[in-house]
Amino acid sequence: MNTIDLQSDIIKVIQQIDDVNILNAIKIILQNFDKTKLQSKDDFWDDLPEDIKLDIEEAIIESNKGYTKPHELVMKQIADKYRFAL
Repeated sequence: MNTIDLQSDIIKVIQQIDDVNILNAIKIILQNFDKTKLQSKDDFWDDLPEDIKLDIEEAIIESNKGYTKPHELVMKQIADKYRFAL
């Protein structure tokens, strides 16, 4: 599907919406759409503070070394600690 076809499909879907709240939400999304950011080759990584980048890089290294816990285990530990059911 090319850009023109996709735009046409989106317009058709929007034209079928009768809910004012949904239409207002779509309007806000489109008004806040930053075309320059999308067209830019910049990555969000470049905007992160250095300490956050270092934390992420450290986490990746730890993960690659196998210093991880399965999600299910972490959720069970939290549920046990705070006494709630999953």
